[in-house]
Amino acid sequence: MTKLSVSAQIAKLRKERLALEKQEQALINKTYKEAIAQIKVIMKGSGLGLEDLVHYLEGTPAQSEHSIKSSVSSTWGGTLHARGSKVAAKGPRSDKTDKVSKSAKAGNAIKSAGGKKPSSRAGIKVPIKYQHPTQSHLSWTGRGKTPAWVSELKAAGELDKALVQKA
Repeated sequence: MTKLSVSAQIAKLRKERLALEKQEQALINKTYKEAIAQIKVIMKGSGLGLEDLVHYLEGTPAQSEHSIKSSVSSTWGGTLHARGSKVAAKGPRSDKTDKVSKSAKAGNAIKSAGGKKPSSRAGIKVPIKYQHPTQSHLSWTGRGKTPAWVSELKAAGELDKALVQKA
């Protein structure tokens, strides 16, 4: 067996590396194709379109038809714009896709209200603290806006009469 020169060994290794890189690229392409096929099935099943995905990835609110096309073009390049133009030209999505935008709007509403999150106790029933002395259907837990009848009793100094005794 003859010994190869250093340059011949390097050439042989480069050739093997190129073959391995081609195999790697083929596996990557196969994986991408499978992933895209799954994404297409999911998007079709949930009624989502390309513009919904773009808005989600960019974190932007819904836009007009023209700006959707331009944002897709600038973000993803001309190839996707050409494919996506048919989708983007359809205009606003149906109510099925409003779920994402509604939750985004809710998140924005929380941010615009001073950045506070809702209390972890929100929605928990609280026992009645005050009940009107003569009209039993009027009650108040002591939370939220003070009812007029409580203010009247307080002004008259008779709020203690409305206090519900704990059992």
